[in-house]
Amino acid sequence: MSSFSSISCWIVRSHCSAQAARSRQGRKAVITGGDSGIGRAVALAYAREGADVLISYLDEEEDAKETQRLVIEAGRKAVLISGDIQHAAHCREIIDRAVSELGGVDILVNNAAHQASFKDIADIADIADEEWELTFKVNIHSMFYLIKAAVPHMKPGSAFINTASINSDSPNPILLAYATTKGAVHLSIVSGSNVLSHQIAWVDASVIIDQTCCVIAKYRPTLIDLVQSAVPTT
Repeated sequence: MSSFSSISCWIVRSHCSAQAARSRQGRKAVITGGDSGIGRAVALAYAREGADVLISYLDEEEDAKETQRLVIEAGRKAVLISGDIQHAAHCREIIDRAVSELGGVDILVNNAAHQASFKDIADIADIADEEWELTFKVNIHSMFYLIKAAVPHMKPGSAFINTASINSDSPNPILLAYATTKGAVHLSIVSGSNVLSHQIAWVDASVIIDQTCCVIAKYRPTLIDLVQSAVPTT
């Protein structure tokens, strides 16, 4: 990555108000895809606001250890767990680790996603069934598994954050599977909130990352140091 991304910049900005920072002091956050990019930026922002974090990642050991180093450097605890979130058992393991090693779960950030481009495919029949299924398993099924496992451990004032995309409203034809899953993120929040509101006293809205890029430039100067330290610039 040649420079920090505007998306990461917005994510950090959206969590850095004084009130938000106070609300995360001493909290326990689970971040999927927390090894790099947006996930790393969120992990560092939370750590600097006083939260301990569990970083879930697939197999990017070097990136994950660097995120862990940044969180520890910020004075907070960082737990690493690798594995594939398309599997329900692993999603439950992530939450169990957060409970046992962090002492609970107050924030769940469903950030990890699988995306494949089909720019060279001329016919929908050329998209493999396995690729379609994998995209849904990672982007949608895992979100359900993680929320389902986390709810029993969460108290009023906790939050889910589910990353979506502009592709849910303006889908790119070469990202058919990915765009479809991001549309499903919106619907799952709307319908799921009705269920969760009967169990817990809060419901957090879906975070639409790409659609907020138009307001980023205004805030970028105050965030450059934080985001550059969170996102690789090699």
